[in-house]
Amino acid sequence: MVTELANLKSISKSFGGIHALRSVNFDVRPGEVHALLGENGAGKSTLMRVLGGEIIPSQGEVSSLMESGPSFAILETHAHLASS
Repeated sequence: MVTELANLKSISKSFGGIHALRSVNFDVRPGEVHALLGENGAGKSTLMRVLGGEIIPSQGEVSSLMESGPSFAILETHAHLASS
């Protein structure tokens, strides 16, 4: 049985009247590699910020088995790739 390091279930996030995420499900298991692709404004950064614990979703559930809680290393890697 493979245990998820992080699990995002039915995540939604709105900023005012703008829906950045709508009912997103995403999980991370040991050894997996993920790539998020999409147009500008598709919610990629918002999803990573929810996963990293930087922002709280409007709806949904985030669970993590990471020892120290959500990993901001994920956000740092994302920010580095986005600026490249």
